[in-house]
Amino acid sequence: MVCVHRGMAFLGEDVLKSTVYFLEERTNMGLQELVRQPERFSLIVREFFGLGSRLVFESILQEIERVGKVQRVDPDFKRFASAIDQARVSVESGTV
Repeated sequence: MVCVHRGMAFLGEDVLKSTVYFLEERTNMGLQELVRQPERFSLIVREFFGLGSRLVFESILQEIERVGKVQRVDPDFKRFASAIDQARVSVESGTV
C-alpha cells in the first residue's frame, strides 16, 4: 500500500487525492483493500489514466523495487498485477 501511494506521489498532492477518490468511488473499496486485488486495481488505473497508466505503473514498480520487495519487471498489466501481489505476500510473510 505504501509503495502504491509513494509511487503515485509524482502526480502531485491534488491529483493524487483526486485519483484515490476516483479509485475508491469507482470500486466502493478503500485503496488498501483495492491494492489487495492487483488485477482489479490495474484495470481501474488503466480506465482512469488510459495510455498514461503506463507511467503510473512504472512509478509504482520503481518504488516496489526501491524497497526490495520484487525483482524488476516490465510495467504491463499482467506483470504489474503480479508484482503488486508478490510485494503484498512478501510484506505479509515478513520476508522484507
